Amino acid sequence: MISYFIMLFLPFLGLINSDRVSKNTSFFFTILYLFFLVLFIGFRHEVGGDWTQYVHNYSNQTIYDFYNFDIRSDYLYEYLSFLFYKFGLSYHFLNFFLSIIFVYSIYSFSRLQPSLAFAFIVCFPIIIIIMGMGFTRQGIAFAFITLSMVSFIKENKYNFLFFSILAIFFHKSAIFILLIYPFINQKINYTEIFFILIIIFILAIILRGDLYNLYNNYLGENLYNNAEESSQLVARGAPVRIGLNLIASTIFFIFYRELTYNENEKKLFLFLSFSVFFIFILSFKFSVFADRVNYYFTPIQIIVFSRFPYLFYKERTRDFLIYSTALFYIVILFIWLNYAEYAHAWLPYQNILLR
Repeated sequence: MISYFIMLFLPFLGLINSDRVSKNTSFFFTILYLFFLVLFIGFRHEVGGDWTQYVHNYSNQTIYDFYNFDIRSDYLYEYLSFLFYKFGLSYHFLNFFLSIIFVYSIYSFSRLQPSLAFAFIVCFPIIIIIMGMGFTRQGIAFAFITLSMVSFIKENKYNFLFFSILAIFFHKSAIFILLIYPFINQKINYTEIFFILIIIFILAIILRGDLYNLYNNYLGENLYNNAEESSQLVARGAPVRIGLNLIASTIFFIFYRELTYNENEKKLFLFLSFSVFFIFILSFKFSVFADRVNYYFTPIQIIVFSRFPYLFYKERTRDFLIYSTALFYIVILFIWLNYAEYAHAWLPYQNILLR
């Protein structure tokens, strides 16, 4: 357990000393922390809720058909898995490669915030620990969605489409991200709306089998298959995770004019905020589905909680909000590691570099 708190404590030290070090020193320690974070995530061993299933699938590879989309897992994850396996590399090296993309995506988004260290503290308990080290396929889809969000903010259409399609082929649930493409400019282009609808239709046809299975597992008849006494499966941590996004979304609705002056940021995070409220309503009936989709909306926490304290001009008020928020996320990590139903899958933390 101490390993997780050390990795969270390092950006906390950076937050405390942010005004006392030069830019060059700060950059050096940022790169060093990102390097250790990649090793921490990438070379983990027997850590994460789906570890056993991922290792089993990796060790039982079948012949990969590049033109066959009807495969047991998501297309690009399956392709990378096949390549690493054929090169004789262990599952850890696949995780290491994916962790580079994951950490880079968080860094790219977090550097848009006033404090990089503060943003990483907000990221750590849910985005890094649960997503990055638990749900590998959805975690890498989240990484590409985050990069597509950065592209959206910077009005880079081609990068947005590129990263969005990569996200979809790592986890088909990411297909929703294409819905915001028409709003990337000041004016709505109806030709582009038609173009995006065509892309969504084509992807839906290609991935129809996987999308149907996804629907059955989270909304349809399979929702009851693995539950005790035919009761519905419930994500017990969903209220907390969705609740954090709900708080952030509410604050964004109230202060969105002050939190960002970038029009694309406003449109993007208003979209995410509305989506969080919709997911919150769904969670009463379909908590597992709502919880999994809710992870994609967690960037709303980064932009709100890492910017909100800086709206206050009084230094004492600003510092109080910054450190109390940081402490709040440290407490979240402590409670999750000690009391969450599936936290045992993350404990004890093991790394093949330390074995």
